[in-house]
Amino acid sequence: MLRRRSPAPGRATYGAALVSREFRAVFAAAGLSVTGNVVADIAQTVLIYDRTHSPILSSLSFALGFLPFLVTGTLLSSLVDRVPPRRLLLSGYVAAAALTALMALPGMSVGMLLALVTAAGFANGLANATQGALLRAAVPEAAYVPARSLMRIAVQVAQVAANPVGGVLIVVFSPRGTFGVAAGVIALAALIGGLGIRAGTGSRAADTAEPAASGSGGVLGDSLRGLREVLALPGLRRLLLLGWVIPCFSVAPESLAAPYVVSHGGSAALIGWWLVGLPAGIVTGDLLGVWLVQPAWQRRLVGAAGLASFVPYLAFALNPPVAVCVPLLILSGMGSMYSLGLDARVRDAAPQALFARMMAVNGAGLLTIQALGFPLAGAIGTAVGPGPAVTIAGGCGIASVLALWPSGDDGELLDRGRDGGTQLDGAADRAQPVAGLAHDVGQDGAGLVAVVPVGERDPERYHDVAQVVAALVAVLHGVHRDLERLRLRPPRRDQVDVDGGAAGDRHHQQLDGREGVIAAVAEAERAAARVRGEVGVGAGPVDGYVPAPVISGHDLHHSL
Repeated sequence: MLRRRSPAPGRATYGAALVSREFRAVFAAAGLSVTGNVVADIAQTVLIYDRTHSPILSSLSFALGFLPFLVTGTLLSSLVDRVPPRRLLLSGYVAAAALTALMALPGMSVGMLLALVTAAGFANGLANATQGALLRAAVPEAAYVPARSLMRIAVQVAQVAANPVGGVLIVVFSPRGTFGVAAGVIALAALIGGLGIRAGTGSRAADTAEPAASGSGGVLGDSLRGLREVLALPGLRRLLLLGWVIPCFSVAPESLAAPYVVSHGGSAALIGWWLVGLPAGIVTGDLLGVWLVQPAWQRRLVGAAGLASFVPYLAFALNPPVAVCVPLLILSGMGSMYSLGLDARVRDAAPQALFARMMAVNGAGLLTIQALGFPLAGAIGTAVGPGPAVTIAGGCGIASVLALWPSGDDGELLDRGRDGGTQLDGAADRAQPVAGLAHDVGQDGAGLVAVVPVGERDPERYHDVAQVVAALVAVLHGVHRDLERLRLRPPRRDQVDVDGGAAGDRHHQQLDGREGVIAAVAEAERAAARVRGEVGVGAGPVDGYVPAPVISGHDLHHSL
């Protein structure tokens, strides 16, 4: 008899996310909101063009709906910490629905319509800015990546489906009637969010004891301080840039769809199939990535998947027929499974106190840079032709991934994930980078200089661990004073082996990340006090390394 195989232990699944009622509410509300806004965008574009016959004004109405996202995600980002996420989300949805309904009023001037479009963009931007904090609070930690994947799938499906639906609604109800339908859909999103999300969900006061990093002062000043704090973290900044730059070059085929298809004698129907290719690949890549790829491998494959997403673009240099281009676009979209591992890495690289602010900045940067990719691809396509322009975009994308994705030790520093496994949040997890150290211990000296590479992390995280390691080595040196050499072997992820001794040695100690500081620290108090008196702990990093306490004058033979 065939039995359904259960998920492997530690593997994150869509079911783990969907079991949360609050996530289901956030998920459904986001899909409905995107659908309503896309329908409204189509209606306003058609209405303005019908009244002005100006392609520029028609395009401007579309751009004004996205420009406010840059402002809300940067200059107003402090609101995600000042206002409870549920209230901010529902306020944004309700305001967007009301403003969209006003667009349906007869006699509305073009200027007033553009003003309403801009105001609705601000409302949607505030709602979008707080979704990250709500989503993380609504699901278990291991389900965060599948939850983010489901949100991407909802957006892709809503955008693809809303375009033909909007066209049908305009034919049936006229543009003004379509505004009314769109407003109703957005209002339904607010209703579902209000009924399904509990008050206090995602609020920092409920989730953490840490005070707000920049809670005082005006909204603008607080937002700018938070923006600087987010971008001041080099590892996080590099991950955010990677997540922004890849979509910027990925949109080139969509921007050049009409010119390419028309130049090959294709019809409008083929343009539609072309535009479905990338979203279909994105959905397929996310589904396969969550179903088949373990969380640890999702993290490792970020760079490879990002590179693979641009490889099909290189084939456009051969100017292939449209029937070949659509499968190439689907393959390219499947490479977007890089987002799964990137989501986990971004989550782990952001301090908890800055997470909501970081997600607001991330959303603003993603939408803004992606929007810039459309005219950039169009300008290149005008100069060299649509096929070569897609190839150039692919080459730029590959170069960007190679430049931004870390390698070697930097890659290991970014590979300290919690997704789908046990979080080692004790001393051993923080002391993980201690590896490959060789030390000489003499009869007349205490004997250790430890160098802990922290790369782009805050060195203060390692001060307590460095003191514990130093104290333990001091105790061992006092007991084994006859030893002439002490070597620290590279530790496993979940432990730090101090003396490499046999398991039966009563002085053989290990730091277990789940059990905290071991009892030997108490015995080492006097020795550790003497050590800390000789060399101050907590010096700033030098060339990416933080010197731990010095227990002797012996030289360090090699370090990471």
